[in-house]
Amino acid sequence: MLLKKILSYKNVLYVYALVLIVVNIFLTQLPLTSTFGYEFAALNGLILSILTGLNTLNFVNKSEFSLNELAKTLFILFLIPFAISVINSLLTLFCSFIDGLMFYILIVPASISFGTALAFIISLIAKKYSKLIFFISLILFAIIPMLEIYFNPQVYFYSPLIGFFPGNIYDEGLSPDWTLFFHQLLVIISSLSIIFIVIKKNNIVD
Repeated sequence: MLLKKILSYKNVLYVYALVLIVVNIFLTQLPLTSTFGYEFAALNGLILSILTGLNTLNFVNKSEFSLNELAKTLFILFLIPFAISVINSLLTLFCSFIDGLMFYILIVPASISFGTALAFIISLIAKKYSKLIFFISLILFAIIPMLEIYFNPQVYFYSPLIGFFPGNIYDEGLSPDWTLFFHQLLVIISSLSIIFIVIKKNNIVD
C-alpha cells in the first residue's frame, strides 16, 4: 500500500518536476548550457520527451482520464526549465535572449508532443511493458540519425527529440530558421494527430 502511494501519479509527477529542477540548475553551471540558447533547448527537448512520455504512460493508466489535466501537467513540466533559464539570464545579464526563447519555443513543445504521442501509441498496443518499450523506441529514434551520419557524409540532421543537430563545429551565431520551424510544426501536427486518433479509438474523454 505504501509503495502504491509513493508511485501514485501525483507523487511521480513531483519526482519528474524535481528532476527537471535539479538538472536545469546544473545546466546553468555548464559553459554551453549556462545561456538561454540552442544547447539548452535541445537538451531539455530530449529530457522532456522522456519525462513527458513517462508521465503520459502513468496518466493513461489512471481509472479516470482527463485530457485537460494531462495538458496542464505537461505545461508545468514545459515551464520549469524555461523559468530557471529566464531567472539565470536575468542574473547573468545574458544578451541574446530572443534567440534562446525562439529555440526553446521551437524545440521543446515539439519534443513534448512527440514523447506524449509515442506514449499514447505504446499505451494502446502494450500495457504490461509500456515503459520498457517506450525507452527502446526512444533509443531507436536516437540511433537513426547516428546511422545517417555514419553511412552518409552529412552531419546536419533534424530530429523530433532535439529539433536538429547543427554539426560538430560550434557556432556562437546559431539562430533558428524557417526549415527548423516547418520541421517542428510537422512534428507537432503529426503528434497531435496521433494523440487525437488514439483518444478517439479508446473513447477517452474528459
